[in-house]
Amino acid sequence: SYGIDVVVADPLAKPEIVYAELGQPLVPLQTLEDLDAIILAAPHRAYLGAQRGLVLSRLKPHGLLVDIGSALSPDELPTGLDYWSL
Repeated sequence: SYGIDVVVADPLAKPEIVYAELGQPLVPLQTLEDLDAIILAAPHRAYLGAQRGLVLSRLKPHGLLVDIGSALSPDELPTGLDYWSL
């Protein structure tokens, strides 16, 4: 586990499928806080639009945002976070 605690939040995923495939329960995004990193693997409109601020507010200062699909523009992100995209 490399000392990493993985949590999965996805407003569109079915909990039973996520658990069967990843072995992780789904958790509501609102319950997460003080995260070292967020991996944006599925760029749902909810995470790119009105809830973008909610997603980013879950990170610690200078946290890491990994944007798998390059769905976000680095210019639109707040300063002080590390941003990686593919």
